[in-house]
Amino acid sequence: MKAVTLLLTRLLLGGAFLIFGWTKVSGAPAFGSGQSFAEYFPGYVGRALAQDLPVSFWTPVLEYVHSNAAAVALAVGWGELLLGICLVLGAFVPLAAVGGILLVAATQLSANPLTRDAPLWVRTRDLLDHVSVALLLLVVAVGGAGRVLGLDAFFFGRKKKAPPAGQ
Repeated sequence: MKAVTLLLTRLLLGGAFLIFGWTKVSGAPAFGSGQSFAEYFPGYVGRALAQDLPVSFWTPVLEYVHSNAAAVALAVGWGELLLGICLVLGAFVPLAAVGGILLVAATQLSANPLTRDAPLWVRTRDLLDHVSVALLLLVVAVGGAGRVLGLDAFFFGRKKKAPPAGQ
């Protein structure tokens, strides 16, 4: 049952990140804006800075991102696409999942919902959007999900079962 759960979680996250990444690198309209992600991203970052949304220590990072928005948008799109490919194939899953956690954390730090002027339920929902994905990526990373019908089993071998207690 654990193996099936890890496999389904890995494939679900992988499929989602494939869609997220492909949307960003293909030039498809992003977030209902009618603009590609590369066109949308600088304005998104600028609005976050103007509304003082980032966590305070993250503001200098986001200012750097804003001044290099085209390159960062490209890196985000390709990073998400590569993350999705790795998860779907079960290849280098722990490394890919850590990269995904960093992407999710950067997004969370850029628009901290806890400091936003919104009802508590909205702020909690927005926080949960990112935290739940990060926790699922952590489970996939440490649970050996890439070794369940994935290329990690070929690259690194199958996970050895622990001997029964008392042996």
